Amino acid sequence: MSIINQAKPLNIDDLLKLTVGTMFKKFDDDGNGFLDKEETRKLLLMTITVLSGGDENSDEYMTRWNHEIKASEFDKVFELVDSDGSGTVTEDELVQFIKLITNL
Repeated sequence: MSIINQAKPLNIDDLLKLTVGTMFKKFDDDGNGFLDKEETRKLLLMTITVLSGGDENSDEYMTRWNHEIKASEFDKVFELVDSDGSGTVTEDELVQFIKLITNL
Protein backbone atom coordinates (compact mmCIF):
# COMPACT_ATOMS: atom_id res chain seq x y z
CA MET A 1 0.00 0.00 0.00
CA SER A 2 1.50 3.35 -0.99
CA ILE A 3 1.73 6.38 1.23
CA ILE A 4 -0.65 8.20 -1.10
CA ASN A 5 -3.34 5.57 -0.50
CA GLN A 6 -2.85 5.85 3.27
CA ALA A 7 -3.11 9.64 3.35
CA LYS A 8 -6.29 11.08 4.74
CA PRO A 9 -7.99 13.31 2.17
CA LEU A 10 -8.00 17.00 3.08
CA ASN A 11 -11.36 18.53 3.77
CA ILE A 12 -12.04 22.20 3.07
CA ASP A 13 -11.23 23.23 6.67
CA ASP A 14 -7.86 21.46 6.58
CA LEU A 15 -7.03 22.97 3.19
CA LEU A 16 -8.04 26.44 4.34
CA LYS A 17 -5.94 26.16 7.53
CA LEU A 18 -2.95 24.96 5.51
CA THR A 19 -3.32 27.84 3.05
CA VAL A 20 -3.74 30.44 5.79
CA GLY A 21 -0.70 29.03 7.61
CA THR A 22 1.38 29.52 4.48
CA MET A 23 0.07 33.06 4.06
CA PHE A 24 0.92 33.85 7.66
CA LYS A 25 4.50 32.72 7.24
CA LYS A 26 4.87 34.99 4.22
CA PHE A 27 3.34 38.12 5.76
CA ASP A 28 4.11 37.85 9.49
CA ASP A 29 7.18 40.07 9.09
CA ASP A 30 8.08 40.17 12.79
CA GLY A 31 7.36 36.45 13.36
CA ASN A 32 5.09 37.01 16.35
CA GLY A 33 2.33 34.68 15.13
CA PHE A 34 -0.11 37.52 14.44
CA LEU A 35 -0.68 39.91 11.56
CA ASP A 36 -0.76 43.54 12.55
CA LYS A 37 -2.68 46.07 10.49
CA GLU A 38 0.14 46.73 8.01
CA GLU A 39 0.93 43.04 7.56
CA THR A 40 -2.78 42.38 6.95
CA ARG A 41 -2.89 45.20 4.42
CA LYS A 42 0.05 43.69 2.53
CA LEU A 43 -1.67 40.29 2.52
CA LEU A 44 -4.89 41.82 1.19
CA LEU A 45 -3.10 43.80 -1.52
CA MET A 46 -1.11 40.77 -2.66
CA THR A 47 -4.26 38.67 -2.79
CA ILE A 48 -6.02 41.26 -4.94
CA THR A 49 -2.97 41.42 -7.23
CA VAL A 50 -2.83 37.65 -7.70
CA LEU A 51 -6.58 37.38 -8.27
CA SER A 52 -6.29 40.03 -10.97
CA GLY A 53 -3.48 38.17 -12.73
CA GLY A 54 -0.47 39.89 -11.16
CA ASP A 55 2.80 38.41 -9.98
CA GLU A 56 2.87 37.42 -6.30
CA ASN A 57 6.68 37.44 -6.34
CA SER A 58 7.00 41.12 -7.12
CA ASP A 59 6.23 44.24 -5.15
CA GLU A 60 3.55 45.09 -7.70
CA TYR A 61 0.87 44.68 -5.06
CA MET A 62 2.19 47.65 -3.11
CA THR A 63 2.39 49.99 -6.10
CA ARG A 64 -0.62 48.84 -8.08
CA TRP A 65 -3.34 48.65 -5.43
CA ASN A 66 -2.06 50.55 -2.40
CA HIS A 67 -3.27 53.92 -3.69
CA GLU A 68 -6.66 52.58 -4.79
CA ILE A 69 -7.80 51.20 -1.44
CA LYS A 70 -8.69 54.03 0.90
CA ALA A 71 -7.57 53.76 4.50
CA SER A 72 -11.17 54.01 5.70
CA GLU A 73 -12.20 51.10 3.43
CA PHE A 74 -9.34 48.97 4.67
CA ASP A 75 -10.15 49.85 8.29
CA LYS A 76 -13.66 48.40 7.80
CA VAL A 77 -12.23 45.18 6.36
CA PHE A 78 -9.65 44.95 9.15
CA GLU A 79 -12.39 45.29 11.78
CA LEU A 80 -14.21 42.33 10.18
CA VAL A 81 -11.08 40.18 10.10
CA ASP A 82 -9.94 41.18 13.61
CA SER A 83 -13.09 39.77 15.18
CA ASP A 84 -11.87 40.05 18.78
CA GLY A 85 -10.78 43.69 18.37
CA SER A 86 -7.22 43.00 19.55
CA GLY A 87 -5.58 45.03 16.79
CA THR A 88 -3.97 41.90 15.34
CA VAL A 89 -5.24 39.01 13.22
CA THR A 90 -4.75 35.37 14.17
CA GLU A 91 -4.73 32.46 11.76
CA ASP A 92 -8.12 31.38 13.12
CA GLU A 93 -9.60 34.84 12.58
CA LEU A 94 -8.40 34.84 8.98
CA VAL A 95 -9.84 31.36 8.42
CA GLN A 96 -13.19 32.51 9.82
CA PHE A 97 -13.14 35.66 7.68
CA ILE A 98 -12.45 33.66 4.51
CA LYS A 99 -15.28 31.29 5.39
CA LEU A 100 -17.58 34.26 5.95
CA ILE A 101 -16.87 35.95 2.62
CA THR A 102 -16.95 32.71 0.63
CA ASN A 103 -20.04 31.27 2.35
CA LEU A 104 -18.21 28.12 3.47
